[in-house]
Amino acid sequence: MVTAQFDNSDNYFVGFGTYAIRPLRSRRIFFEASFAVGGYHQGTYVGKQADDILFRSSIGVGHILSNDDRLSISLDSLLDTKLTFDNPGKEALLFRYTSRF
Repeated sequence: MVTAQFDNSDNYFVGFGTYAIRPLRSRRIFFEASFAVGGYHQGTYVGKQADDILFRSSIGVGHILSNDDRLSISLDSLLDTKLTFDNPGKEALLFRYTSRF
């Protein structure tokens, strides 16, 4: 998996890692999780100083719309090198539409 995350304060994270998807009992509902490591650039936000290398974790649930399309909601977190939420302490709630190509 390759991931990129940008926000409106010029912070960005670009990384790579692993992604897993597991269908639940109904086979139309699925559980997803990912973990990545990458570089982080802290933009204009004045506050906690973040590390240059961060980890990104994600956990979510979704619905398979068709053979090629999925809709999901996930909670993503950026973790510092000690794997804590202190620096930068950013979480994001994402609604995702995924289509196979």
